[in-house]
Amino acid sequence: MRVIFGASSLAQDGQPKLVKKLREAGAASGMLCINRRLSYIFSAPLVVIGSNNPQLDQVPAKTPALALVAAYSEHVQKVDVSRQQIILEDTPSDQPPPRYSKVQRIRSELDDCRTDANEHDVAMLLIRLSRSDYWRDPRRRASYAELTDPAATDERLHDRIVLVGSTADKELQCPGEAKPRRLDIHNVVRGFKSTEVYGVELQADAIANLVTGRVITTPTVGAQAVIMVLLAAAGATVSFFTATMSRRRRWILAAAVVLYGAIAVVLASQYMLLNVLYDLAAFFVAYALLRRLQVRLVERSAP
Repeated sequence: MRVIFGASSLAQDGQPKLVKKLREAGAASGMLCINRRLSYIFSAPLVVIGSNNPQLDQVPAKTPALALVAAYSEHVQKVDVSRQQIILEDTPSDQPPPRYSKVQRIRSELDDCRTDANEHDVAMLLIRLSRSDYWRDPRRRASYAELTDPAATDERLHDRIVLVGSTADKELQCPGEAKPRRLDIHNVVRGFKSTEVYGVELQADAIANLVTGRVITTPTVGAQAVIMVLLAAAGATVSFFTATMSRRRRWILAAAVVLYGAIAVVLASQYMLLNVLYDLAAFFVAYALLRRLQVRLVERSAP
């Protein structure tokens, strides 16, 4: 059985911090970091990119995450920026490389993610969360005491990735510590409701995303620039052809936004997220600028 230990900080040599005996025994390890934004966007830093040279298609990588090590291997070699893929040394040729969602610059050290990634680029995985009761189903969850029974045999573990994590609902007060330890529990906003998930469940979702290939991706910098130019051209076109309209102009604008929204929803169903705010901003800015120019031209040509 291949055993991997998770770490939330790095040692002085840049490797995940583990007990000395585990390090000497050659134990595999991976970072446990999970980033959260707005209580509903969770992401896992898969690898730290060793170089941000835009002229390179493949750049060195280091500090793999627990999800990446568990699903594939700890021997990370490079990141293929153009294809948004992570290249591993011992990945079988018939197995597609793992993908990541986007590259993000880490500008400050996080309290729960003490890595050397400050001011570095990180290949991030946007976690596609499972439904709230998915990992709590008895078919996918078992107590630690139950599984450590020498006489226990559980077919649920056969050919599976097993995560060992805390699912305690109360704060833990450890001897010698002034404050109780904060548990690994995260609030998740689902529509108009808020639920709680354990950190181990987020790690399980990250692993499942990688293994199934259902990785949420975002446009690269070049693709995003092209999309914004196209939306700006569309906004200018709508402004030009609706210059002599009054009431219909609003309906045409609404139809253009609805069409873009429908395209964004279809792409989201295929795990591609568009930067909606940037795209719509480019559309309306181009529309407003051309509209203003048209008004000035009409004012100058008026007798």
